[in-house]
Amino acid sequence: MPFVVAQHQSFFPDGFFVRLGGSFLSEYYRSFMTDQASCVLVAEESGRPVGYLVGTPNPGLHRHHVMSQHGRRLCLLGLGALLRQPSLILMFLRTRGWRYLRAVIRDRRGARVRGVATRTDTTGVLNHVAVLPEHQGEGVGSLLIQALKDAARTAGCDRLVLVTRSDGLAPAYCRLTGWSYVGERCTPEGYWLTTFSRGLDGPRRLSGERAPDYMHFDTGYPSRRYRPVSG
Repeated sequence: MPFVVAQHQSFFPDGFFVRLGGSFLSEYYRSFMTDQASCVLVAEESGRPVGYLVGTPNPGLHRHHVMSQHGRRLCLLGLGALLRQPSLILMFLRTRGWRYLRAVIRDRRGARVRGVATRTDTTGVLNHVAVLPEHQGEGVGSLLIQALKDAARTAGCDRLVLVTRSDGLAPAYCRLTGWSYVGERCTPEGYWLTTFSRGLDGPRRLSGERAPDYMHFDTGYPSRRYRPVSG
């Protein structure tokens, strides 16, 4: 957990979740680790972590898990951070407040209808991938992504999606490695995000191009081992 949180803080120093503090980030990632519908992997070299991936083969089940098992603690940690940093309150209301409220309402309405969460998604999400700068372009990210593809295929997904910043090398690399452009949108903070998707039509070896420092995937050829991370 310290490695994962430190990498998130390093690559997104101005991100909203980072501003909410390390405890909030730890609980955020713990919600993936304790979720059987999610995939959390750490790549190691000689026993030392060099990269990680977080993905969700079933976003619907994961959302339900977060709200039911981690929602209260995330709210308390987030509220404490907002009270300590009043300037963040306006940012939260402007960028996330209404969206989070709709998610809570949707989850509770769905729980009343279903009783228990069931599988509803066939599109998985690649949430985060980070690789230490000194190990980028060595195949770490490729191995992690292939593991997510295998897990998503086993879970019944037929497609993965990812969202990344529109600036930098990420969009061009996505197109070169088989991801299909879906669209772009501008965040309330003023930067553009691009969505890509890819069908799960079997494993594919990437060609080893150099990837950007951080996005929702890295690149290379399989050369490292990975292990699941338990809570």
